[in-house]
Amino acid sequence: MTLAQVCTCLDRGDVAGALEHALEVWRVHRDAKLADLIEALGRALPPAAPFTKTGSALQGEIRERIADDDPADVELLVSTPMPRGWPDLAARLHALAERGADPRIATYLHGLITAPPTRRGTFWRELFDAIANVGDPRSLDQLAAFAPRIRDLVGGSRESAVKNRLAEATTRLRARKTVPLGAADKKSLAKLAAKVSELGRAARAGAADGDALLAAVRADPHDERALAVYADWLQERGDPRGELVALQLANREPARQRALIAKHGKSWLGAVGTVTTQKYTRFERGLPVAVTVNPRNEPTLAATIKAPEWATIEEMSFTGMFADSLVCADLVCSPTMRALRDLRGIGLAPMKRIARTKAKHAITHVTMRSHIIASELARAPGLPALERVTTSGCADVSEILAVLAIALPYELGFTDGETRYVVSRARDALRIELLDLAKPGISLRDLATIVGALPKLRSVAVAVPDPEAAGVDKILARTVGAIRRDPRCEVVRL
Repeated sequence: MTLAQVCTCLDRGDVAGALEHALEVWRVHRDAKLADLIEALGRALPPAAPFTKTGSALQGEIRERIADDDPADVELLVSTPMPRGWPDLAARLHALAERGADPRIATYLHGLITAPPTRRGTFWRELFDAIANVGDPRSLDQLAAFAPRIRDLVGGSRESAVKNRLAEATTRLRARKTVPLGAADKKSLAKLAAKVSELGRAARAGAADGDALLAAVRADPHDERALAVYADWLQERGDPRGELVALQLANREPARQRALIAKHGKSWLGAVGTVTTQKYTRFERGLPVAVTVNPRNEPTLAATIKAPEWATIEEMSFTGMFADSLVCADLVCSPTMRALRDLRGIGLAPMKRIARTKAKHAITHVTMRSHIIASELARAPGLPALERVTTSGCADVSEILAVLAIALPYELGFTDGETRYVVSRARDALRIELLDLAKPGISLRDLATIVGALPKLRSVAVAVPDPEAAGVDKILARTVGAIRRDPRCEVVRL
């Protein structure tokens, strides 16, 4: 096998074939310049098919792709974060070590030396074994640079063991025999470097066109003309996202839309996918518009704040223990979140910070677990577009009345899980939504008190799941009976 075959493949536009031939030559000669060429060829390949599974199943899928030993998959594999759990992490390292030698894998493993995902002593054993198995001579410099930093990175108790593992890996790398490139291959390598450089420039130019189109879409996600142009550009390059944009713009083939999102949705979310729950993500016009944020920790969420994928999010829900973190406020207040309109589940502390910010947000609806800052939201300089606030946990009617005493510039809603009360901005209309007829969650006394606090009340709408259902009249008589006989009252469907 010679590099002339790599040249032939590139001449006919076969980048994947050129990469395979270059790897075969590298596994014999282990030349550093050839390794750089292989990395450049890998970057010039079209994106590999993304992973389709999540959770523990995803780790199994990744290991299967590693075992397939397809050179086209490496760019995807090395861009996928290492798992946090040690069993999955150890299995990933072992699978990489058993894969066919590839300098791109070596470069990835070098990065784990300086940014280890764990401090376990066994991690270093697996990592150094993997590096030695790949057998890239460039690793010798990486290991030598790591040696003086062992104590800082691994701690004193593990220092001796890690030094021994490092020495073993170094010995194995030095013992590996390589064959220098011949004169003909050295000439071919110089030609290939020029060809690949040109290939890279063309790929960057095409990517720049795509980046510009995507930036225009993110600047105005509802501009269907810009979306259609972007969809055409994607489809010309075989990108399945172009198909999704076209299908959703035309409102066609919902089953196909769901299949595309299930297969590619996580990769389309980019960094946003690391802190959101995919099953609760909604795509419209081929773009993510609604997400549920549930990060593993605050640093993970903070790392995504500048991610451009947030630019099209219109509805954001927070769940989990970090909904009260101030990092949530930093995310919402980020300039990237310009499309956000509906904010749900955010805690009291971050909501206070958002309310007090000087920057103006386009948020129109807020749903949160605490009602005690309703007055602050009424005066919030950063929320001039606010139309409706819904809060939960308001079992104490006196607290509801205290809030209703404020002249609010927005519609206010309260919910206790079974009943929702919505007071209009003008405080002249009340809507009572009985979410669960088995637990109406409202008493006549409470209702009378609330109605009495709204002297300008002109209408009361009682919303139930099914006004014609058996037993509805009895439930309404027991809860809102007196009000229901009032001519201002109307029973409507939820």
